[in-house]
Amino acid sequence: MKNSTPLTNDIKMLSEDDIINEILYLIYKVNDNPKYSIISELIYVLGKDNLFKLCSIFGGCEIKIPTLLELRLFTGALYIYSAMNNDGYSFDEAFKALKLDNTLKKQLYLICNELEAINEQQ
Repeated sequence: MKNSTPLTNDIKMLSEDDIINEILYLIYKVNDNPKYSIISELIYVLGKDNLFKLCSIFGGCEIKIPTLLELRLFTGALYIYSAMNNDGYSFDEAFKALKLDNTLKKQLYLICNELEAINEQQ
């Protein structure tokens, strides 16, 4: 964006993504809702087509996006669960193979227990 202000007067200098960014910024400003504060950056992360797909599927929903640590934690839990149930490893053996920080061990154990409970319900 050429101008350092959130909105620019010369729309001809903006790319399509910049225009969508400004539209999303306006949604935030008009609604005066901090939950909309980050959406203007989504165009640069997702691109136009994926942003529109996201809006068509989840428009109006409030979602929380997991952190990379959360994704890693749950991926690790699935690995451990699979190693225990398919390969006969103990929880400790499977955890050790992941080479994760010991501070995550309790959380992984709890997630594995939840996976077991979900599996038993099915």
